[in-house]
Amino acid sequence: MLPIFNFCQQQFALVQDNNVTVGRLQDLAGQHGVKPFVFFDSDHREAACVIPTAVEWAIEEFNLDAREIAAETGIFEVLRRNQAVVHRAQPASRIAQLASSQHADAIVTVGDLGKPVGVFFPGIVAERLSETRIVRDSLSRFLQTQIRALGNIDHLADAIRVLEKEGIDFHSEQLNLYGAEPYMCQADGGHFRNSCPCPDHPGASCGRVNLA
Repeated sequence: MLPIFNFCQQQFALVQDNNVTVGRLQDLAGQHGVKPFVFFDSDHREAACVIPTAVEWAIEEFNLDAREIAAETGIFEVLRRNQAVVHRAQPASRIAQLASSQHADAIVTVGDLGKPVGVFFPGIVAERLSETRIVRDSLSRFLQTQIRALGNIDHLADAIRVLEKEGIDFHSEQLNLYGAEPYMCQADGGHFRNSCPCPDHPGASCGRVNLA
């Protein structure tokens, strides 16, 4: 089976801190403006793709003190809304199915020690999979058409299984290295979506963003 890491954005600036406080997390969010960033607290093994405005929203909403240890407050649960954390070696088809059934629109993949190594955006992969070079160069026209027909989040797992059945060792610079530009809804501090508009927040601002 193909590992989920092969379908992840692998190029990003990881922000790592130890035993981070709420105040320090707020400072880090402020340094990134509107760009989401991948964060890792190595002491508590907390990993998340952090939306800066969501940090500010959570601090105000739950009246968090700057001196508190962030991992002890539950703020990472808020920041991981519509997210999941999985090991990099997990089967891609399984994680795509999980993303669809659990509405996980951003999945942080981690190594053996919990450190983030990639971010899987299922909506972006579903959009771009059929246009990747390895699909165009390695599959028959019939299978390319089949991959294209499966190009939505609900059928992404089936598209990946087509690649597995054909023995394709999938990798793609388009997905692994270039900016993924995931969708983000601005409601309640912001959260990732597989597409816009956001069905949970009709009328809210929603658009593409770049990872830091």
